[in-house]
Amino acid sequence: MEMRRLGAVLLMAMGAAVAACQDPPPAHRKPEKAEKAAEKLAAQPVAAPVTPTAGLLFSPEPERPEAMEPAAYMLDYCQSPAGGRNRAPVPLAGAFPRPIRTTLFYRDTATLLQPAFRCVIRDEDDWTEISVLGRLVVDKTVLLNFRREMILLAGTGAKTSGGFDVRFDSITIRRDTMWVFVGNSAPPPGAVLAAEAFSAAEVRRVPRFEGTVVFVEETIPPPPPLQPLKRAPKDTLNLRHISKDSLKKL
Repeated sequence: MEMRRLGAVLLMAMGAAVAACQDPPPAHRKPEKAEKAAEKLAAQPVAAPVTPTAGLLFSPEPERPEAMEPAAYMLDYCQSPAGGRNRAPVPLAGAFPRPIRTTLFYRDTATLLQPAFRCVIRDEDDWTEISVLGRLVVDKTVLLNFRREMILLAGTGAKTSGGFDVRFDSITIRRDTMWVFVGNSAPPPGAVLAAEAFSAAEVRRVPRFEGTVVFVEETIPPPPPLQPLKRAPKDTLNLRHISKDSLKKL
């Protein structure tokens, strides 16, 4: 009889302990520090590109003899981000209409384009030339119709490390001018980067436009540094304490 009573008491104690373990944590327990850090990071605003007050007219240099300039610069449909023949700033006065719809055609960080290019390509021969020079591996199944569309290309040029990037932020047409906003980003000071060859480029298909093209170089601020996450508190579930409380209720 004594053994049966003792066994029943132990079974009841074990059941109460299991039930107590399945209860939700008490209200006074603080949330995990990792969750707090994730929420804080998500609440931080994303840095917007810094737009200058003027752009640069697309005015590429004409082709020159190879003896005067390297072959990489002998492209009459590309120019440097610093401008071409005409480097007079074009003010960004007034409001701009909504951006036009474009198609991302190519993007890579391992091209062979040595200079930093801004290109407007309206001819299939020019596109073949730049794609061969830069080893641009594009989708061959996509047929480009240069009667209806043209190519815009932006490249960072050759870099000795990663962390650099370029992208087309928006493209809009105001009156007789196409405004091409190009975002440029660089690694923050003190960033640890891999020492490797790097040359990013982005190519977009846009509706063909025969008017003036102005490139606007924007600076994308680096993202805020990630705060190191502290060790999450360990689960301090005290089975001995629960067992004592459960036994007291019997």
